Amino acid sequence: MESTRTSSFGDILFSLLIVIGGATLIVIAALADPVSYNSETVSFFGWTVPASCAFKKATGVPCSGCGLTRSWISFVHGNLALSFYFNPTGPLLLFYLIIQMVRHSILIFRNGKKFAPTFERMLDLAFLPILGLHIFAWIARVFLEIF
Repeated sequence: MESTRTSSFGDILFSLLIVIGGATLIVIAALADPVSYNSETVSFFGWTVPASCAFKKATGVPCSGCGLTRSWISFVHGNLALSFYFNPTGPLLLFYLIIQMVRHSILIFRNGKKFAPTFERMLDLAFLPILGLHIFAWIARVFLEIF
């Protein structure tokens, strides 16, 4: 049975934001110069972007997102091991973003027709275990020095 639930104009705008924003992040990661194991910064066409984690500057401890940019850059450039090295949940978060981009692209092209409610909820709730793993990896990396 096909779903007859439709999205509001705001839902469509949100879907456009997810698709365009996600595509922009992936393109930026692809345009960045590949990073190495000892890299603390990223660069674009030889121009270095300084590290800018306010949490790390204030506390001396890396935040849970530290290394995420370098992780995504490494992943997009095909270096999966380095991607996990910089942030253990970086590839999972990127994969989840891609899944959401596909979901929202389909929603836009279906003229706002939503998927079945259980499928929609499953896609939304899939973020919770990834978030839990992200927080666990951060605690393990910072406090237990595992990663």
